[in-house]
Amino acid sequence: MSDSDLHLIGLSDEYAQPLLARERTFTANAATVMERAVSAIATVKAFNAAIHETRVLSGVLGHGKVAAAGLAGMISGAQQTSSKRRRQELRKLQPKPFNGELSLMDMSFTYPARPDFQVLRNVSMYLPAHETTYIIGSSGSRKLTLGAILMGAYTPTSGCVLLDEQDVRYIDTAYMSHHITGVAQGAASAPVFPGSLHENVALATVGRGRHSKDVSRGEVEEACRVAMLESWILGLDQGYDTLLSGTGAEGIQLSSGQRQRLALARAWIQDPDVLILNEATSALDPPIRSLIMAVIRRWRHNRTTIIITHDITTIEEQDFVYVMRNGSVIEQGFQSDLAQAGGEFTRMLRISGIFIGDDLHEYDAVAEILAAEDDDEHEPAEYRCTNPFAMQWPFALLRAVYPTIPAKPFAFSGLVICLLSGAMTPVFSFLLSRLIVLVSAGGSDASSINSYSGLVLGVAALDGLLLGSKFFVMETSATCWVTRLRDMAFSRILRQDKSWFDCPENGASRPTQVIVKDGDDARTLFAVVVSQIVAVGAMMTVGLIWAMAWECALHAPRN
Repeated sequence: MSDSDLHLIGLSDEYAQPLLARERTFTANAATVMERAVSAIATVKAFNAAIHETRVLSGVLGHGKVAAAGLAGMISGAQQTSSKRRRQELRKLQPKPFNGELSLMDMSFTYPARPDFQVLRNVSMYLPAHETTYIIGSSGSRKLTLGAILMGAYTPTSGCVLLDEQDVRYIDTAYMSHHITGVAQGAASAPVFPGSLHENVALATVGRGRHSKDVSRGEVEEACRVAMLESWILGLDQGYDTLLSGTGAEGIQLSSGQRQRLALARAWIQDPDVLILNEATSALDPPIRSLIMAVIRRWRHNRTTIIITHDITTIEEQDFVYVMRNGSVIEQGFQSDLAQAGGEFTRMLRISGIFIGDDLHEYDAVAEILAAEDDDEHEPAEYRCTNPFAMQWPFALLRAVYPTIPAKPFAFSGLVICLLSGAMTPVFSFLLSRLIVLVSAGGSDASSINSYSGLVLGVAALDGLLLGSKFFVMETSATCWVTRLRDMAFSRILRQDKSWFDCPENGASRPTQVIVKDGDDARTLFAVVVSQIVAVGAMMTVGLIWAMAWECALHAPRN
């Protein structure tokens, strides 16, 4: 390495390193501020809602005070009737025989805390008995709220939910709990009680006319085998007698995925007539999810099963599907029909990378797991060609990114500079080779040597100017683009409901990572990778054209 190179490196370290250190410091400070802001959003939203909640409750309590005298009279009159007659008047329906058919009739719903915001709008569905029905939708479609209503957590604001053609408001709650089981998203679906793992699974029989102590070890083992908990349990020192704790004071704590599998094991013990899975496998890995869904299909054959999910990979052609968006049903039909309809379901299939054709679902869960475990280099070429959308993703990505780029002419000029910079290399090589030929021939033609020497120096200077301009323009364009993306992402985060921040996958660290770290990766992709791809493409194009022209000149007939 020459002394000049060492001086250049030292000069770069002296001036560039402080700038890089400042940039890293600013980025770290911005990430810290953003993480604190996102962490405080849920608290701020809760405090802002306090005034509205107080106003709502004050109105309710005011009406309650006015009606207090009337209620006192009603209670006094009720005490004069016999207890037997009163029980007969308050007794709710218990339809027999139980069929398990559910229907939603023009149902709408608003949260009591936000009466001006309609969550579900005029939803009508028919969920037949003895069949599996899917309710799907992307994030924000309010399908989870619909699942909570089906499970009895909320009451519709208007419309009704029918069970075997009877309004659920008039059906006995204990009767419904005996026949219907729901597995919801999150830890609330599977509360962990102090005790052994066996006892926590056996508690599923509580309220169903059977004591938890009557559940045999074989039933618990089979339930855990269905829920894919068996291998983990066998790895514990005490196995099924391992103590669990929901508070961490004593025993071991379960992860979110293990809690969901515990809820599925309890559902298997209950063996209900109607099973509602409300994102019940969202915390599981895709291979485990596929295996569990395959087991659930065999278990729930000819039983009423309602699966509410965003994962469409487990839907089969004969399944009936409802597609939701923004609280309304936008599509409904069998999977095989919706896949060819070109609507929202087709779009979700494209995003998931599922082939749309005659062999849409010619795979099973085990094959999918084995394919996921293999390296990409071992995947057969036929698999890569089965997706008709595989060749479209660069153009789809470009269509999605293009509207977000600010100062498009400036960014386009940067790409033009990259083209010119790439073309300079073969031009410089040609001129330098001509100069070497002239010098090696004896240097008799001094004027040509001087001309080519000047051209070589000029092209070298122009190449350096283009390199500097390319770096400046592309870095500036990339920084402006990423800054705009960060502003858009942060503004959308601030507009989310409090329930969005309550989801574990939307913790404070996740938005910070996406906006800060992934933003830097996107800037590098545009400023460095794209510019180099354009420059190398121009270099290869000019070089190939030059080589082909030279080859044609050599073989051209001479007079």
